[in-house]
Amino acid sequence: MSATVEQSFSLARKGGTVVVTGLARTDSLATIPSFPFVMQEKRFIGSVYGSGDPLKDINKLVKMYEQGVLKLEELVARDYRLSQVNEALSALAASGGARGIIRW
Repeated sequence: MSATVEQSFSLARKGGTVVVTGLARTDSLATIPSFPFVMQEKRFIGSVYGSGDPLKDINKLVKMYEQGVLKLEELVARDYRLSQVNEALSALAASGGARGIIRW
């Protein structure tokens, strides 16, 4: 992950913000050059769950779905039955199942 963080810093424009969302090992370190960090006024921030509040946000999303405002069904690419869970996991591992759901 440190290589990705370092690359994101080099690719960010002057005044740009890099948002780190993935978790690395607790002892993982990334190195960035301090001169362009300051002179180009770049920023790094961390974000867990999009910096949202799951207790509030999930309830709001459910209500939006129930009201027909949030269209989730349109995002589903494939339905799996519970008996097809291994097939679904294989598709996910092969980058082909990110928009599939398992119904039981």
